[in-house]
Amino acid sequence: MTTNTEEPDRLRAQELAWTKAILANDADAVGRYVSDDWILISAEGTIVDRAAFLGAIRSGVLTHDRMEFKDWRVRIYEHTALVTADAVSGGTYHGEPFTTHERSTSVYVRRGEGWTCVLTQLSPLREADTSASPV
Repeated sequence: MTTNTEEPDRLRAQELAWTKAILANDADAVGRYVSDDWILISAEGTIVDRAAFLGAIRSGVLTHDRMEFKDWRVRIYEHTALVTADAVSGGTYHGEPFTTHERSTSVYVRRGEGWTCVLTQLSPLREADTSASPV
């Protein structure tokens, strides 16, 4: 059994393994990290369910060749965890290249000794305007 101080590292490692599966465009591997009822809320606010997301990967409609994270934050509340990061990704969607810069938030629930992602929300990030007031 892991200690509470090890859990944030376990969750970050799981996120990185999930990312590796996405970069490999391996729908079966991606599916192992998310619950059957997992949903993605896209940066545009669209709700994408597990079947649609994995189907897009399987068919080649969605591919990733870049995923980078920084500013990780992990919060654990008994059997629930929130993992946020500043994320840059790229690939193709319907054959068209894309690059995104988003705040990624994933909600995990503890299942047995492990964690399963049940929801991911992507919020678009804009480059900072240094001429704007910070207030």
